[in-house]
Amino acid sequence: MSPFLACLSAVTVCLFAAILTPAGAAEKCPPNIGNFRVGIQTYTFRGHTFEQAVQKAAQLGVKYIEAYPGQRFSEATGDAVFTPDAPPEMRSRARQILDRNGVKLHNFGVVYLPNDEAACRKVFDFAKEMGVEILSAEPPTDALPLVERLAKEYGIRVAIHNHPAPSQYADPRTVRQAIAGRDARIGAGPDTGHWMRSGFEPIASLRMLRGRIISLHLKDLKEMGVRESRDWPLGQGILDLPALFRELEAQKFDGTVMIEYEASQPDPTADVVACLEYLRKILKPGTAAAK
Repeated sequence: MSPFLACLSAVTVCLFAAILTPAGAAEKCPPNIGNFRVGIQTYTFRGHTFEQAVQKAAQLGVKYIEAYPGQRFSEATGDAVFTPDAPPEMRSRARQILDRNGVKLHNFGVVYLPNDEAACRKVFDFAKEMGVEILSAEPPTDALPLVERLAKEYGIRVAIHNHPAPSQYADPRTVRQAIAGRDARIGAGPDTGHWMRSGFEPIASLRMLRGRIISLHLKDLKEMGVRESRDWPLGQGILDLPALFRELEAQKFDGTVMIEYEASQPDPTADVVACLEYLRKILKPGTAAAK
């Protein structure tokens, strides 16, 4: 069987298992793609609740998610949203949902971390309780010393995220300047689509941040420098994704790659399947990028 057919067969088995046995499907699928830790940012499923997004991830054979603050928690809880202000009973219920579906809440964000210790500690306390390993964040520069201290204290990494210009971290050079000389727990959490919308070539930008990339929001677009450009399934845009993963591997990247697909709402499942199929096609087992 050709490598392409083998990869396609693997994802088909996962998806077929998901349809037949949603609760246990994730157990039948490998946790990584190649050797990269690939997950889904639940903003992809923002038309669904947190509980439904976790179930979607499990059904697609995905072991890791990055949840975002403000997603409705479940149908049963109505308009209540999942944030660092979530009450204890919601946090407990979230852990049950994750455990039952075999999914890890690996990342959380994008969060705002102000230069206010009590406010920052609330976010770090929530992350610690939920088992979060990486916070995606856009802290103001004057908050970075505080964020660095708390990252070291809690043992949680903070990935500085970029939104399109005029966001303060739109330019990768600004991110590089912000994290220079800081603890390794403070690094970059770039969004490839937002880089492209802002006119920054993603692979060159990754090289600019060499050794400091903690996590990645993975998108593919069909044009550069157009803020309104929409997402396309991975491999259907102009981003050279094989070269991007080779660069991550060369940097010994050990973080998470989160698919964040913002188009085709309210249910982008078919396009997310296409993204996963493409990654399984181009990523071969045995790469040294993820631990």
